[in-house]
Amino acid sequence: MSPTVVASKIYYFFDYILKRLLAIVGAVVFVRLLLKFFGANAASYMVAKWYMVSDVMIWPFQGIFTNIEWEGHILDIVGACAIAGYAILVFLILQILRGVTRQ
Repeated sequence: MSPTVVASKIYYFFDYILKRLLAIVGAVVFVRLLLKFFGANAASYMVAKWYMVSDVMIWPFQGIFTNIEWEGHILDIVGACAIAGYAILVFLILQILRGVTRQ
């Protein structure tokens, strides 16, 4: 197997894994956005566990912006920043990996 083929397979492997991880993290944080927006009861077991899991994912973005209250709904700006931040991170990693694996 030529080095170019191996490098291509490495790139596509990481491309597959990173995009799937991004989809999972994005879905978890998006559900958090919906729960916050519709005012889900944080004392509820399921909602509390969902917030606990998603707090880990949005932790690096805490403090960048504050959430906005709009007509009685909470717009989770931190969660939206987390989704965008992770998407940018995956894009940059894949671009670097594409440059490294290019022969």
